[in-house]
Amino acid sequence: MKKTIDFYDFRNAFLDIRPENFSFEGLRVLWEYFEEYENETEIEIDFDPIGICIDFMECTIHEALEEYDLSSVEELEEQTIVLPIPQTDRIIYLDY
Repeated sequence: MKKTIDFYDFRNAFLDIRPENFSFEGLRVLWEYFEEYENETEIEIDFDPIGICIDFMECTIHEALEEYDLSSVEELEEQTIVLPIPQTDRIIYLDY
């Protein structure tokens, strides 16, 4: 049994159980990423907010590069999924 959720259901689930994990803008970017993934692959994703919080991180570009001892976003993109948050210096990336 599957339930279709919209962005507001998605956002509210995080606000209810993990309000500090992602910014509002970050949640929008994640939502769009998952929507695009489902549309391109035709694979439905099971909505697991805790799993998403474990797998994905939001931070500044500088913090991510420092964490993995890299010198550029391009290097990070070669190793994992990187989702820029528009009009900020923040990204969401798949924590590897």
